[in-house]
Order: sequence, then C-alpha cells, then structure tokens
Amino acid sequence: MQKDLINSQRPTSPTRHSLRYVGAAAVLLVVLGALIGISQLLFPNTMEKALSGQLRFADGTYRAVEVTVRGNYTQASTLSQEEMLRGGQDGGVFMDGILLARNVPFSDPASAFCCIEDTNTHVILAAGKGMEQILAEFYFDAASGQIVEEGEGELCLLLAPASDEAEGDALIETFLAQPDALLWRSAFQWEFETP
Repeated sequence: MQKDLINSQRPTSPTRHSLRYVGAAAVLLVVLGALIGISQLLFPNTMEKALSGQLRFADGTYRAVEVTVRGNYTQASTLSQEEMLRGGQDGGVFMDGILLARNVPFSDPASAFCCIEDTNTHVILAAGKGMEQILAEFYFDAASGQIVEEGEGELCLLLAPASDEAEGDALIETFLAQPDALLWRSAFQWEFETP
C-alpha cells in the first residue's frame, strides 16, 4: 500500500507525455486517411462535363466539335496515389459522341497530366488532371465520320477546350511547356512546332 502511494505521487516523465501525444496524432492521421480513402471508394466523384473543342486536320483545316467527359473521377488519396477517370460501361471521353477512351489513369502523381494509347479506339490521348484539358491524336474518316486505324483516314489532332485556332495553339503550348512533355510528345505523330 505504501508503494502504491509513492508511485501515485511520482510525477510522470515529460518523454512519456510526448510519446502519448505523438502516438495519438499518428493514430488520428491513419484513421483520417482511411476514412478519406473509403469515402472515395464508396462515394466516387461523378464527373460530367462538356468542352468546346476543335478537330485539326493535317492539311491545316479544322472543325468545331464537342468533347464530353463522363464517369467517376477518383483523386489521389492515402490509399491510392493514382488519380483516374473511370468511364464504366457507358462513360469515358467522347468527341461528338464517338468514344476516344473509356478510362484515363494518371499513374504518375508528380505529373500534372497523363498520356495513354487506347488500342481499342486507336487514339493517343493526353489529358490534364481534372480533365480540364484534352489533346488527342487519331485517324479520322470524314466520309463515315468515324475514327479508323492508322493509314485508313486523315491524321487529326483534337484540342479541348478550344473554340478557335488561337485557343488551340495556346493549348498546344501549355502541353509542350510541361516538364515531362518529351515523354508523351514522342507518342504522337503530329508535327508539333518547337516552342
């Protein structure tokens, strides 16, 4: 009994208090991160947007198009470092109703954009995070109004958002100014002028 009385009067060390606070903060951060990750899995951010764009042909002509983005957009979190647009069965990135890409993953968290090649749709697509800017290359058959395999139509470059030629040029410059532009630029056949 006397030992209990002596132990209860002994002050606790400041190191023990510090460790308790650090431990509590670490547990709180883990729980908060798990809640954010689970909420993104259970309640994904539905994205639906329409962008005015232009389809440039290799001969220098262009036409106005509408680019639609529809799907679930997951931002990077503690559980998943990959941002992604998941189109599902009927979503994705479309130009005038023509599917360009079903899913758009941003696998490099350090990069502000991604570049993918969709072999199903024959499209090379670069997009900024949040799907605010889209640049795509494909062969287009004007007679059928469809994307075709390489060599079966005319090489085209899609730029969105861009309502005129000047905005299209500005979008190209934005993409070319990215630090890792050389990584995706080589995937395109389009002859980008050197900035």
